[in-house]
Formats: sequence, structure tokens, C-alpha cells
Amino acid sequence: MTSRPATRAQVARMAKVSESTVSYVLNGQRSISEKTKARVMAAVEELQYVPNYGAGLLAGRKSKTIGMLMPGKMGTLNPSSIEYLNGASIVCSENNYHLLIWSSEKMLMDEVVQFYRSGLISGIILMEIRLQDERVEILKKQKIPFVMIGRTEKLKDIEYVDRDFEGAAKLGIDELIRLGHQNIVMISNNRVSDKLKIGADIRLSRDILNYCKLKRIRLTELKSLNEPEAGMQVLKEIKEKHRETTAIISNNDQTVIGLVNSASQLGISIPNDLSVIALSNPVTQVEMTNPKLTMISPPSKEMGQVAMRALIGAIENKPIEITRLWRGELVVRGSTSRPRNRKLL
Repeated sequence: MTSRPATRAQVARMAKVSESTVSYVLNGQRSISEKTKARVMAAVEELQYVPNYGAGLLAGRKSKTIGMLMPGKMGTLNPSSIEYLNGASIVCSENNYHLLIWSSEKMLMDEVVQFYRSGLISGIILMEIRLQDERVEILKKQKIPFVMIGRTEKLKDIEYVDRDFEGAAKLGIDELIRLGHQNIVMISNNRVSDKLKIGADIRLSRDILNYCKLKRIRLTELKSLNEPEAGMQVLKEIKEKHRETTAIISNNDQTVIGLVNSASQLGISIPNDLSVIALSNPVTQVEMTNPKLTMISPPSKEMGQVAMRALIGAIENKPIEITRLWRGELVVRGSTSRPRNRKLL
């Protein structure tokens, strides 16, 4: 015969505190002395007590679970998305929240709404933001607390963190100009469905184009799927149609890895023939190419942390001031140099 699970009352008796104090220690809703916390946690461990969160919800307490709508399928998340997730999960843990991941191409909002109405989640981190995003309107209509990683076109009464695309574009182009480059190819994301109109894709491409016009730099935009195999195809197109190109600036983290690693197969030397700057690769990918990439990496982990802090603040009615736009810093490595003085052979 199996023994019954321990109860909150048993934990309270063992720790010599009230049942409400046990709850406060476990859910972090009130400040409790470290000495009392230690007694309660020791009793929890000895009794192997597992809180009944379902009962807590029935009693009217808010859920300690936050949903995060991630792009794509879990097996195909890009490295920056994983960094956002890592940052958000750290803040959740610090504040005694749990993180529930939705990873679906369809992003089923009816499921999200049902979870919120049922008290199973208390808020949402929303990613892969479209310029006109119906998901945002649904969350606003249902009065579900949320924070965006990304931006819609209209931002009234919406909290968000996002990349400073204009700042990153200027930083990257200025570095290439400093080295002497005047003919640049920009690799942008040609998603499977252009109907998505992801804000990050549009803003970064637009800001690079505008800045190159201002600086009178010749810029050619080449769109590709964001996958390593596309890197070889981009190089072939440059070699066949844009031989005057001396530098590449890329918004596609996977494409640029494939490009650098396959260049030698086409007789192209990085950086002697083509300099390469990556704008979207997290620093965790620095060892994935030879030579190592010059990068302006998005501070994705920090952005995920700030987004989660802002959301928890909204859920608990303790709003905080946050930094909304994050540029990233230029780190020069082995993929950039002064331009060659001839066309690609």
C-alpha cells in the first residue's frame, strides 16, 4: 500500500511555521527571512512535498506559469531564439515562475486564450512579430498580459524589446567603409512565405539600404532561405553576376555559416576575396566557421531576460522601466579585411 503524499500542513508543523508561510516561501509572493526559508525548504525536502498548483488556482491564486510563443518547431529553432529562451527561463527561475513553450508554425491563439482563461498561464512572451500581427490584437482584446520580442508597426500601449536595426546597420556598413569597401552584397531572409512580413527582416533590410544610399555605397540585395546550403548558392550568384562585390553583410545566421565554410570550394578566399560581416549570429556560433566571423551579435539572452522581467512586472502590477532597443557590439575577427583590387575570377 502506497503512502499518501505529504501536505502543506505537515510541512508547516515540521518547520514550525503557519501554512500561509509555507505558501509564501514556495511561491515567492512575500519577503520571508532566510532562516525561515531554510526551515521550510528542509521540511519540504524531508517530506518530499509537492505543491498542488491546481488547488492553488481553484483557490483564486494567479498561475505561476508563463507561456512563450516560439517560432517554428522545437527541432528547428534558430540559435538566437534559443538564447531568448535561455534568458527568459533564468528570470522565470529567479522569480519562482515556470515557462511553457509553444512552438508551432500555426501559433494557435485559441489554445493560448483557453489556457489563460483556465488560469493555467498568467502571461505571454510573443516572438516573430509581424508588422501587422493579429496575435497582438487577440492578446489585447482578451486582456492577456504580454511582452513582444520584436515590434509591430503601431506600438501604442504595447511593451516590447527589439533589436536596434538602424544602429546595427550603421555599425556594420561603417566598418566596411572604413576598410575601403564600396561594392557590398546584403543577404536577407527569403522566408518560405513572404506573406509573414516579419518586422526584423523588413526593418534591417530597409535600414541597410537607406544607410548605403546616404553613404553612396553600391548595395545589391540577395534573398535566400536561411539555411547553410543556401550559402553556396549565394556565392555562385555573386561570382556569376556580381563579380565587383568585395564585401557581404548578412542578416541570415545559417546562410552566412554555409557561405564562409563553402567559399574555398569555389576558389574564393574569405576575407582576401570577400569580407563578411554577420549581423544576426549569436556569439555562441563563433567557432562554427573558418575563418571566424566578424559579428555584430544581437544580445539575445539579455533581451529575453528584460522581456521576462517586464512581463512579470506587468503580471504582478509592478511595472518597470526597460531598455527597449538593443544594438549589439562589433567584434572584428578573421572574416574582414581591406578589399581586393580586382574582380572575382
